[in-house]
Amino acid sequence: MIAQAQRQDKLHQWQAQQRQMELNSVQAQLDALVVKAPYSGRVRRVRWLEQVGGQVKVEIALQVANSP
Repeated sequence: MIAQAQRQDKLHQWQAQQRQMELNSVQAQLDALVVKAPYSGRVRRVRWLEQVGGQVKVEIALQVANSP
């Protein structure tokens, strides 16, 4: 019983580490993205509209920065 619980615990730890590595990879890809827009500001929301083949169509909501 104890040995089985220890094996399950190690498996769960390994799975958690794998998920964390995947999250780190996705975060690095997101950090590398650049959105070009005619306005300076922050991206507030990204809404997924559709995916066709390798292209993803999204709607981006911006919070426009005040011009000095």
